[in-house]
Amino acid sequence: MIDPRFSEDEQAERLKEWWKKNGTSVIVGVVIGVSAIVGVNLWRNYTQTQAESASSLFTQLLSSQGEEAQKLGNELLADYDNTPYAALAALYLAKIHYEKGDTGDAERRLSWALENSKQVSNQHVARLRLARVYLDTDRVGKAEELVDIKQYDGFESEYKELLGDIAMLKGDAESARSAYEDALNALPRGSRFSELLVLKRDHAIGESTQ
Repeated sequence: MIDPRFSEDEQAERLKEWWKKNGTSVIVGVVIGVSAIVGVNLWRNYTQTQAESASSLFTQLLSSQGEEAQKLGNELLADYDNTPYAALAALYLAKIHYEKGDTGDAERRLSWALENSKQVSNQHVARLRLARVYLDTDRVGKAEELVDIKQYDGFESEYKELLGDIAMLKGDAESARSAYEDALNALPRGSRFSELLVLKRDHAIGESTQ
């Protein structure tokens, strides 16, 4: 901006000319830069406050029942849907509905969690539980379509077990046996779920030899 080949007066004059041409854009650039920094900090503070409030509400939800649980869960879904706790609340409410025999509301909550959760693990849990609801309401085709995925992300055993259950309901005991074997192989060593899978596999073997 300042050229050492010019005298001080010439430099001052050139500086005035440069500022006349570029001063506005410099000011705008500074304002935008400062605003961006302030905006980022405000957003970080906002998201942190949201997460803390959502965490507190979810803790209350876990220790509540009945209408109070519904109220807290609905508040999380309405006001904190940009946090992971909203999907967790939907999963929790679905569990309550399912245990009461209300498969319709359970399905609605699980569908919301599957469609809106940004956490992969919550998506898998919602998908698996929703498929179970479909099986319980005699919609085997919808359950099979729902779990027809390629990425299991650590939930392979759960998916394979579900595929085994679907195969058994369709009368395909041999495919069920194979799926249960895959589910067993995907379990961590010493898992408490292995006993149930062994029972399911052996039942499928018995059915396939009849």
